[in-house]
Amino acid sequence: MPLKIPKCASLHYIRKMICMKSFLMKSFWILAVSATLLSCKKSDSQKVKDLTNGSWKITAFTASPAYDFEGQGTKITDAYPVLKDCAKDNLTTYTNEGRLIIDEGKTKCDQNSAQSITNAWTFLSNESIIQVSNGQTATDYKLLALDGTLLKISAQIVESGTTYTFTRTYTH
Repeated sequence: MPLKIPKCASLHYIRKMICMKSFLMKSFWILAVSATLLSCKKSDSQKVKDLTNGSWKITAFTASPAYDFEGQGTKITDAYPVLKDCAKDNLTTYTNEGRLIIDEGKTKCDQNSAQSITNAWTFLSNESIIQVSNGQTATDYKLLALDGTLLKISAQIVESGTTYTFTRTYTH
């Protein structure tokens, strides 16, 4: 006489086997996809190569519409002439590891501040946006131009109901 297994026991066994099979299949696919991704060498795009190829120095800084940069009531569009020399000699470096290093250069605007600060950067929106984050806030910069010697970005802020676009140009 064959051994009789109660219905509830056999149902539990079948569910357990289905779960085990499902778990094994999921594990297999996760392992297969991970192995495939890890075996592929990530190649940096031309934009990443251009952006991370050396340090950048600001050569132009504009606002549209005109903005009161000095807080004196005079609105201007070309802010580069009013930038202090200690800001014009700063070096901005993007690394392949996603770090953005801003070095004070030869002259520091504030002798008590650090020589350099490090933030994080990443490309967004098909490499048309550079997002910079200090760990607490993030700012998105629209990438207007980038090649081996020129970087041009812009960001917008809204102040007192007016949207301002600030555009910075950097060169090597």
